[in-house]
Amino acid sequence: MIRLAALALPLLLAAPAMAQTPATPAPQKLVLNLADRDGDGVVSPAEAAEHLASGDAAELPAAQPASAPHRGPRIRPGRAKAEPADEAGFPGLSMKRRFVEASEFEQALEYRFLEELKDRRK
Repeated sequence: MIRLAALALPLLLAAPAMAQTPATPAPQKLVLNLADRDGDGVVSPAEAAEHLASGDAAELPAAQPASAPHRGPRIRPGRAKAEPADEAGFPGLSMKRRFVEASEFEQALEYRFLEELKDRRK
């Protein structure tokens, strides 16, 4: 009996809220372009002119000058400095640039690679 009352109590409390139908607002019409005054989906030149005339001038985009009249002294960027080539000839792949210390296996491979380069250059 207690179980039945426990199950029915939430339904009894929720019944008044479920009985009232919420007031549904009027459906809103989807407007894709604010300049389309008559809602036909096409903006005529007259509608566009009316929309521009009714708008605030501060909201309209203003043309910006191509260059400012005076920006100060012109500074030319310097040339990029070339990295010195390592012994293998590949400055970007140098083992000296690593953040993490190379393992013994990687050091052995690097040594074999450098020896092979020396042999090929002879």
